[in-house]
Amino acid sequence: MAGINSLIRVPPDSSGKAIATTQVVRGGTPVEFQEVLAAYQADCVSTAISVTTIAQVGIAANPARRGLVLQNLSDTRIIGRFDAVPVATTDAEVGFAIEPNGGAFTFIGLVDVGVLNVIHAGVGNKRLLITEWSA
Repeated sequence: MAGINSLIRVPPDSSGKAIATTQVVRGGTPVEFQEVLAAYQADCVSTAISVTTIAQVGIAANPARRGLVLQNLSDTRIIGRFDAVPVATTDAEVGFAIEPNGGAFTFIGLVDVGVLNVIHAGVGNKRLLITEWSA
């Protein structure tokens, strides 16, 4: 539903200070979404990684993690799993799927702070944009 706004609220920091409330147009580009997060969260870090057909660490454990956005910039489903090895084959998937062509997972508030492992079952390298913010 492009053009319809979505409200994003980032939880307060440890002192109770409100971090962000903003609106983002659905169907926005990864760059637009990252710009919104960066504008409202000083300790926001974004990294685009290459994901292969062999399970790998997408992002290290971070006990201070407060939010995480995973956006698939490729043409193939990417499977993620915290603190365990994900499985992505044509017959089975173990973990959560980040759909292709801009599909995203957003974790705000109750966020797993462990290692995120990623994999895909396609051919070649795929791109995953990871945006994390910490307390």
